[in-house]
Amino acid sequence: MTTDQHTGPAHHAPTHDSDQALHDTRDHRLTDHGHGHGASMHFDSDLSKVRTFVTAQAATLGISDDDTELLVFAVNEVATNAVQHGGGTGEIRLHRHEGKIICDIGDPGHLTGGFTGHPPPTEPHHGRGLWVVRQLCDLVEIHTRRRGTVVRLHLTLTSAAQS
Repeated sequence: MTTDQHTGPAHHAPTHDSDQALHDTRDHRLTDHGHGHGASMHFDSDLSKVRTFVTAQAATLGISDDDTELLVFAVNEVATNAVQHGGGTGEIRLHRHEGKIICDIGDPGHLTGGFTGHPPPTEPHHGRGLWVVRQLCDLVEIHTRRRGTVVRLHLTLTSAAQS
């Protein structure tokens, strides 16, 4: 079974065979924005490494401090879900494409159920992460396949960072 979801602030969860999960979804269902020159890393439960990686890549890609904060927050939230609900490990791929940052977070788990991250959760202590990510990103795509789930974040850069 294949599940695709697309959302964003006006439009928006995760599962390892990580390399294969990212490859399969990128080639078949997610919006094609090219693969660009970017970077990737595998991660486990040490999410400080995820935040450090995204911050370093943002600097390399010339992303503003404000956009970097948004990106680090959003990626951290999705990576946290991958660790907690998607098998404990995952992979991040990040690149810049036509004034946007495209970030894939893949894990070996499988999303089941309804439309995750919309509307805001009613539980006070969890479930708000994806809802917040949806508010921060222009588009959040979720693709679940047999080999895992990929969440693709699209963040349009501020005009100062687009040049």
